[in-house]
Amino acid sequence: MSKIFAPTPENPLTTTQKIRNLRLFMLQDCDWTVAVDSPLSDSKKAEWVTYRQALRDLPSSYTDDDNYNDVTFPTEP
Repeated sequence: MSKIFAPTPENPLTTTQKIRNLRLFMLQDCDWTVAVDSPLSDSKKAEWVTYRQALRDLPSSYTDDDNYNDVTFPTEP
């Protein structure tokens, strides 16, 4: 299970923690697209698999030195 990061006044979230938090919700929101009983066609499922992999890879593209507002999330198919 993925960890959700919670900020405190003394420890605000870092850029990578913010990315990981949002990414978790984005992945959960589209879990149905890759389920065995998903109504999507195989080609559409493949698009979602690619999108979901891009979400998983996203944190490796940024560091805490980056501004969160400059993060570019992948676009849903």
